[in-house]
Amino acid sequence: MIIVSKDGKPIRSITHADDGSRIFHPNDCIKDDHGGVYITAPGHFARSMQPMGKIFYLAANGKTQQLKDKLTYPNGIAIYNGELYVSEHLANRVIKFKITKNTRLGKASLFANIPHKANPPHLSRRSPKGFPDDTDIIGPDGIEISKNGKIHIAHYGASEILIYNPKGERTGRIKTQGQFTTNMALSPDGALTITAPKELESPLQSGMVYQLETQKILLK
Repeated sequence: MIIVSKDGKPIRSITHADDGSRIFHPNDCIKDDHGGVYITAPGHFARSMQPMGKIFYLAANGKTQQLKDKLTYPNGIAIYNGELYVSEHLANRVIKFKITKNTRLGKASLFANIPHKANPPHLSRRSPKGFPDDTDIIGPDGIEISKNGKIHIAHYGASEILIYNPKGERTGRIKTQGQFTTNMALSPDGALTITAPKELESPLQSGMVYQLETQKILLK
Protein backbone atom coordinates (compact mmCIF):
# COMPACT_ATOMS: atom_id res chain seq x y z
CA MET A 1 0.00 0.00 0.00
CA ILE A 2 1.40 3.38 -1.03
CA ILE A 3 0.50 6.78 0.46
CA VAL A 4 0.91 9.70 -1.92
CA SER A 5 0.61 13.47 -1.61
CA LYS A 6 -2.12 15.50 -3.31
CA ASP A 7 0.20 16.09 -6.24
CA GLY A 8 0.86 12.37 -6.65
CA LYS A 9 4.28 12.09 -5.03
CA PRO A 10 4.93 8.92 -2.98
CA ILE A 11 5.21 9.59 0.76
CA ARG A 12 5.25 6.17 2.36
CA SER A 13 4.96 2.51 1.45
CA ILE A 14 3.33 0.12 3.95
CA THR A 15 3.58 -3.65 3.53
CA HIS A 16 2.92 -4.83 7.10
CA ALA A 17 1.05 -3.75 10.21
CA ASP A 18 3.00 -2.84 13.34
CA ASP A 19 2.58 -6.40 14.68
CA GLY A 20 4.14 -7.85 11.51
CA SER A 21 0.88 -8.90 9.83
CA ARG A 22 1.24 -8.69 6.06
CA ILE A 23 -1.13 -6.38 4.19
CA PHE A 24 -1.70 -8.89 1.40
CA HIS A 25 -3.39 -7.62 -1.79
CA PRO A 26 -4.95 -4.42 -0.33
CA ASN A 27 -8.18 -3.70 -2.18
CA ASP A 28 -10.26 -0.78 -0.85
CA CYS A 29 -10.21 1.81 1.91
CA ILE A 30 -12.37 4.40 3.64
CA LYS A 31 -11.39 7.32 5.88
CA ASP A 32 -13.04 8.06 9.20
CA ASP A 33 -13.58 11.26 11.21
CA HIS A 34 -10.37 10.76 13.21
CA GLY A 35 -7.96 11.07 10.30
CA GLY A 36 -7.52 7.32 10.02
CA VAL A 37 -8.26 4.84 7.24
CA TYR A 38 -9.82 1.37 7.31
CA ILE A 39 -8.32 -0.97 4.69
CA THR A 40 -9.44 -4.32 3.29
CA ALA A 41 -6.81 -6.90 2.31
CA PRO A 42 -8.61 -9.91 0.81
CA GLY A 43 -5.68 -12.13 -0.14
CA HIS A 44 -6.02 -14.60 -3.02
CA PHE A 45 -9.19 -14.54 -5.12
CA ALA A 46 -9.95 -18.25 -4.74
CA ARG A 47 -12.41 -20.17 -2.59
CA SER A 48 -9.83 -22.90 -1.94
CA MET A 49 -7.68 -20.36 -0.06
CA GLN A 50 -10.43 -18.71 1.99
CA PRO A 51 -10.99 -17.31 4.48
CA MET A 52 -7.77 -15.31 4.64
CA GLY A 53 -9.01 -11.73 4.30
CA LYS A 54 -8.17 -9.02 6.83
CA ILE A 55 -9.14 -5.48 7.84
CA PHE A 56 -6.44 -3.02 8.89
CA TYR A 57 -6.56 0.46 10.38
CA LEU A 58 -4.01 3.13 9.52
CA ALA A 59 -4.23 5.77 12.24
CA ALA A 60 -3.52 9.47 11.78
CA ASN A 61 -0.29 9.05 13.76
CA GLY A 62 0.97 6.49 11.23
CA LYS A 63 0.40 3.36 13.32
CA THR A 64 -1.09 0.42 11.43
CA GLN A 65 -3.11 -2.26 13.22
CA GLN A 66 -4.78 -5.47 12.11
CA LEU A 67 -8.36 -5.40 13.37
CA LYS A 68 -10.00 -8.48 11.82
CA ASP A 69 -8.90 -11.62 10.02
CA LYS A 70 -10.34 -14.86 8.56
CA LEU A 71 -12.77 -12.96 6.32
CA THR A 72 -13.97 -14.35 2.98
CA TYR A 73 -12.38 -12.02 0.44
CA PRO A 74 -13.32 -8.62 1.90
CA ASN A 75 -13.11 -5.86 -0.71
CA GLY A 76 -15.70 -3.03 -0.78
CA ILE A 77 -15.85 -0.94 2.39
CA ALA A 78 -17.87 2.05 3.65
CA ILE A 79 -18.87 3.83 6.86
CA TYR A 80 -22.39 4.88 7.81
CA ASN A 81 -23.95 5.82 11.16
CA GLY A 82 -21.06 4.54 13.24
CA GLU A 83 -20.77 1.20 11.48
CA LEU A 84 -18.27 -0.24 9.01
CA TYR A 85 -19.79 -2.07 6.03
CA VAL A 86 -17.65 -4.67 4.25
CA SER A 87 -18.49 -6.84 1.25
CA GLU A 88 -17.34 -10.46 1.46
CA HIS A 89 -17.19 -11.16 -2.25
CA LEU A 90 -16.73 -14.92 -2.21
CA ALA A 91 -19.37 -15.37 0.50
CA ASN A 92 -21.96 -13.37 -1.49
CA ARG A 93 -22.79 -11.14 1.45
CA VAL A 94 -22.19 -7.78 3.10
CA ILE A 95 -21.37 -7.66 6.80
CA LYS A 96 -21.03 -4.76 9.20
CA PHE A 97 -19.12 -3.93 12.37
CA LYS A 98 -19.91 -1.42 15.11
CA ILE A 99 -17.05 1.08 15.33
CA THR A 100 -16.00 1.63 18.94
CA LYS A 101 -14.72 4.87 20.47
CA ASN A 102 -11.10 3.78 20.03
CA THR A 103 -11.68 3.05 16.30
CA ARG A 104 -11.70 -0.72 16.91
CA LEU A 105 -14.42 -2.98 15.53
CA GLY A 106 -17.05 -5.01 17.35
CA LYS A 107 -18.31 -8.42 16.27
CA ALA A 108 -19.44 -8.91 12.69
CA SER A 109 -23.14 -9.07 11.93
CA LEU A 110 -24.87 -9.87 8.65
CA PHE A 111 -26.19 -6.87 6.75
CA ALA A 112 -27.44 -8.61 3.62
CA ASN A 113 -27.02 -11.76 1.60
CA ILE A 114 -26.48 -10.83 -2.04
CA PRO A 115 -28.56 -12.70 -4.65
CA HIS A 116 -26.29 -15.30 -6.22
CA LYS A 117 -25.99 -15.49 -9.96
CA ALA A 118 -24.02 -18.29 -11.57
CA ASN A 119 -21.13 -17.39 -13.83
CA PRO A 120 -22.22 -16.81 -17.45
CA PRO A 121 -21.58 -19.83 -19.71
CA HIS A 122 -18.52 -18.25 -21.37
CA LEU A 123 -16.92 -17.81 -17.93
CA SER A 124 -18.04 -21.18 -16.55
CA ARG A 125 -16.23 -23.18 -19.23
CA ARG A 126 -12.90 -21.86 -18.01
CA SER A 127 -11.74 -19.18 -15.64
CA PRO A 128 -10.48 -15.87 -17.09
CA LYS A 129 -6.74 -15.40 -17.18
CA GLY A 130 -5.36 -14.85 -13.71
CA PHE A 131 -8.30 -16.48 -11.90
CA PRO A 132 -8.10 -19.93 -10.26
CA ASP A 133 -10.35 -22.63 -11.71
CA ASP A 134 -12.42 -22.85 -8.53
CA THR A 135 -13.42 -19.19 -8.53
CA ASP A 136 -17.01 -18.07 -9.05
CA ILE A 137 -16.22 -14.45 -9.84
CA ILE A 138 -19.70 -12.96 -9.34
CA GLY A 139 -20.26 -11.24 -5.99
CA PRO A 140 -20.48 -7.92 -4.09
CA ASP A 141 -17.63 -5.49 -4.67
CA GLY A 142 -17.45 -1.74 -3.95
CA ILE A 143 -19.86 0.00 -1.56
CA GLU A 144 -21.04 3.61 -1.59
CA ILE A 145 -23.54 5.02 0.92
CA SER A 146 -25.46 8.25 0.43
CA LYS A 147 -26.10 10.75 3.24
CA ASN A 148 -29.71 9.55 3.51
CA GLY A 149 -28.67 5.92 3.93
CA LYS A 150 -29.00 4.44 0.46
CA ILE A 151 -26.43 1.65 0.37
CA HIS A 152 -25.13 1.06 -3.16
CA ILE A 153 -23.36 -2.27 -3.73
CA ALA A 154 -21.51 -3.03 -6.95
CA HIS A 155 -22.56 -6.54 -8.05
CA TYR A 156 -19.40 -7.57 -9.87
CA GLY A 157 -20.06 -9.83 -12.86
CA ALA A 158 -23.83 -9.25 -12.79
CA SER A 159 -24.11 -5.95 -14.74
CA GLU A 160 -25.81 -4.12 -11.90
CA ILE A 161 -25.58 -2.03 -8.75
CA LEU A 162 -27.90 -3.14 -5.95
CA ILE A 163 -29.48 -0.63 -3.57
CA TYR A 164 -30.41 -1.39 0.05
CA ASN A 165 -31.83 0.57 2.95
CA PRO A 166 -30.14 0.54 6.41
CA LYS A 167 -32.41 -2.37 7.46
CA GLY A 168 -30.78 -4.62 4.87
CA GLU A 169 -33.81 -4.59 2.56
CA ARG A 170 -33.17 -4.38 -1.16
CA THR A 171 -35.04 -1.40 -2.57
CA GLY A 172 -33.79 -1.19 -6.16
CA ARG A 173 -31.03 -1.80 -8.65
CA ILE A 174 -29.24 0.05 -11.42
CA LYS A 175 -28.25 -1.63 -14.66
CA THR A 176 -24.64 -0.90 -15.56
CA GLN A 177 -22.82 -0.68 -18.88
CA GLY A 178 -20.08 -3.04 -17.82
CA GLN A 179 -20.70 -6.55 -16.57
CA PHE A 180 -17.84 -6.35 -14.09
CA THR A 181 -18.65 -3.22 -12.05
CA THR A 182 -15.96 -2.80 -9.42
CA ASN A 183 -16.70 0.43 -7.56
CA MET A 184 -18.53 3.75 -7.60
CA ALA A 185 -18.65 7.19 -6.00
CA LEU A 186 -21.55 9.60 -5.53
CA SER A 187 -20.99 13.11 -6.84
CA PRO A 188 -22.58 16.21 -5.24
CA ASP A 189 -25.26 16.33 -7.94
CA GLY A 190 -26.33 12.75 -7.18
CA ALA A 191 -24.70 11.02 -10.15
CA LEU A 192 -22.74 7.80 -9.74
CA THR A 193 -19.23 7.65 -11.16
CA ILE A 194 -18.58 3.98 -11.90
CA THR A 195 -15.43 1.96 -12.61
CA ALA A 196 -15.36 -1.35 -14.47
CA PRO A 197 -13.12 -3.44 -16.72
CA LYS A 198 -14.54 -3.93 -20.19
CA GLU A 199 -13.52 -7.60 -20.25
CA LEU A 200 -11.39 -10.11 -18.36
CA GLU A 201 -9.85 -12.15 -21.16
CA SER A 202 -6.90 -9.96 -22.17
CA PRO A 203 -3.88 -9.51 -19.86
CA LEU A 204 -4.45 -5.73 -19.62
CA GLN A 205 -8.19 -5.96 -18.96
CA SER A 206 -8.89 -2.50 -20.39
CA GLY A 207 -11.38 -0.58 -18.27
CA MET A 208 -13.75 2.36 -18.29
CA VAL A 209 -15.02 5.14 -16.02
CA TYR A 210 -18.47 6.59 -16.65
CA GLN A 211 -21.39 8.31 -14.92
CA LEU A 212 -25.01 7.31 -14.40
CA GLU A 213 -27.86 9.34 -12.97
CA THR A 214 -29.24 7.63 -9.86
CA GLN A 215 -32.76 8.34 -11.06
CA LYS A 216 -32.36 5.38 -13.42
CA ILE A 217 -33.25 2.90 -10.69
CA LEU A 218 -35.32 -0.22 -11.22
CA LEU A 219 -37.52 -1.72 -8.52
CA LYS A 220 -36.27 -4.99 -7.07
